[in-house]
Amino acid sequence: MSNTLGCVFPGQGSQSPGMLTTHFERLEPFIYVFDCAKEVLDIDFKLLIEEGSAEDLAKTEITQPLLLTSNYALWKSLNKSAENIAVMAGHSLGEFSAYVAAESLSFEDALVLVSLRAKFMQEAVKEGEGGIAAILGLSYEKLLKICEDVSKDGDLVSMANLNSENQIVVSGTRVGVEKAIDLSKESGAKRAVPLAMSVPSHSQLMKPHPFNLQKN
Repeated sequence: MSNTLGCVFPGQGSQSPGMLTTHFERLEPFIYVFDCAKEVLDIDFKLLIEEGSAEDLAKTEITQPLLLTSNYALWKSLNKSAENIAVMAGHSLGEFSAYVAAESLSFEDALVLVSLRAKFMQEAVKEGEGGIAAILGLSYEKLLKICEDVSKDGDLVSMANLNSENQIVVSGTRVGVEKAIDLSKESGAKRAVPLAMSVPSHSQLMKPHPFNLQKN
């Protein structure tokens, strides 16, 4: 088979309690990769997956290295199937997993990097003050107007990810996102779902984060 496949790694919001638990028994790389992460960060992600709550896993300082570790364990489990993959990418945080899979960044260095990234992102906005949500079935133009109107009142919210024509993620202050959810539903959105994340990723509230990361 020619190298015509692509691999896209997921980002924050894709985690859930109990995920991948059967893989630890069936796929040998899982034990090695999760043990490596525990050695580097002194965090037992396997135990967190098995016993942690959704709220525990949603804390960005846990979510980010956890998903990097999970993505890399899955990648290492592909074995020869990975030889047919010609291109790799990542959705937001998943970009770091793509770097590791492409061997542009070591797994150990990536763990330290995403842990710092998570730390600075959480410091930029106190836990509970930010929000993020997926809006389904509402046009770009309508949602843009909603975000602008809400932000004028001082409750910052903006579009963060254009996942598809039918799904756009908004991010900002908790109150701003809640207002955007309500107005989106009133405007005909099919669904408006808060995401399991403790920081308002890709919003203007994250502006201090890149500079802190660069300094370190």
